[in-house]
Amino acid sequence: MKADTHGNGNNRYLTRHVSCLRCSKCGAELCLKAQIISKGFTGRHGRAYLVSAEPTASAVSMSGSISQAESLPNTVMQRPVPRQYVTGLHTVCDISCAFCGSVLGWKYVSAEEESQRYKVGKFILETKRIAMSSSWESPCNTNQPVSPGHLSPGPSENMNRDEHIEFDSQDEDDDGCISCLEALDQAHMSD
Repeated sequence: MKADTHGNGNNRYLTRHVSCLRCSKCGAELCLKAQIISKGFTGRHGRAYLVSAEPTASAVSMSGSISQAESLPNTVMQRPVPRQYVTGLHTVCDISCAFCGSVLGWKYVSAEEESQRYKVGKFILETKRIAMSSSWESPCNTNQPVSPGHLSPGPSENMNRDEHIEFDSQDEDDDGCISCLEALDQAHMSD
């Protein structure tokens, strides 16, 4: 992807675009958007994401094996407790933001039902407790703790000219959003 800089004929490459999930209260980085396995879960406060601990495709395995990562960055896990959910009995640990203490969701530690064991080692993040942020200049770095409200430092990476860029038109990020024009129309209709 090339971008012309100020029309002077110099070509530069944009750095990689990265989206992160953050604590909605303090802005601490939690994980990459790419770690979302499913957006179809329900938490205690409504819609929730099932998230892998690792930003790699291998973490999305459907086996019951626990991921090597103990927790998501900038989170604290509480002690394991058994909970009865619609899908059966699970042992879970609540996870909280390490900076502000906001309860963000939970980690699945074990599942009684064989069909539910794919969740073990993965996390539920409640959408009302998190926010999505994007960056072109400094990719999110989930390997180190980050002070709340700041992007973590990361190396700039140039994209290869031949690198294929894929656009996913089925992305669910805009569910329930009203465009600016629709909002203006609604405001004028109510006058």
